[in-house]
Amino acid sequence: KKNKKIGIIIEARSTSKRLPNKHFYKVKKKTMLEYLLDRAKKIKNVNCIIVATTKNKSDDKICNLSKKKNINFYRGSEHNVTERVLKCAKKFKVDYICEITGDCPIFDIELVDQLISTFITNTKIIDYASHSRGLPNGMDCQIFKTEILEKSFKEIKNNQEEQEHVTLNMRRNSKKYKMFYLTPSKKYYWPKLGITLDEIRDYNLLKKIILYLLNKNKKYFNCLDVIELLKKKK
Repeated sequence: KKNKKIGIIIEARSTSKRLPNKHFYKVKKKTMLEYLLDRAKKIKNVNCIIVATTKNKSDDKICNLSKKKNINFYRGSEHNVTERVLKCAKKFKVDYICEITGDCPIFDIELVDQLISTFITNTKIIDYASHSRGLPNGMDCQIFKTEILEKSFKEIKNNQEEQEHVTLNMRRNSKKYKMFYLTPSKKYYWPKLGITLDEIRDYNLLKKIILYLLNKNKKYFNCLDVIELLKKKK
């Protein structure tokens, strides 16, 4: 729909317990968050990109990096991520939220494009869309209507788990909302593979993947490039 505003909202904060400041770990002088933001800029059919971070002093540097990259940012609750994303969407008047978590620095641009276009053409019959289980973790996104997040948020109250995971309440109440799961083709199937940035060993793996594929002149490599590489080099 032409008049609906689609925004990519990226949640990022510096106070991760397992790997503090993880967004600022570097590969070739470029931070993990920059890799993510550069990919976000390649996504089609979106009106804006916003980094949703916290009011903590330690997250000033996330805001500074966003400014440097000409990307909007929003500061909200640290632990109630659902509230942070909802308020961010409302502030920037986003109708449809494409949510990418800050720990997915090498998400697949094509898979995200595919999901967004599927969602846009079916907004009459779906409220929420993501890829079905089976993709490597860290490769895709979720997209949903802001009004649905608002409804779902009203039901969360003090459920800490649902405050922390933005669409959990929605997914648990799938009878109430129109959910859609896009099944990726078989070649993408590797459910045990996680390529998110949570611990130091994740960073070490991501660094190897990025360096290897950059050397092959693949700046915006995709999920299949990663799968092929990891099958070839155990």
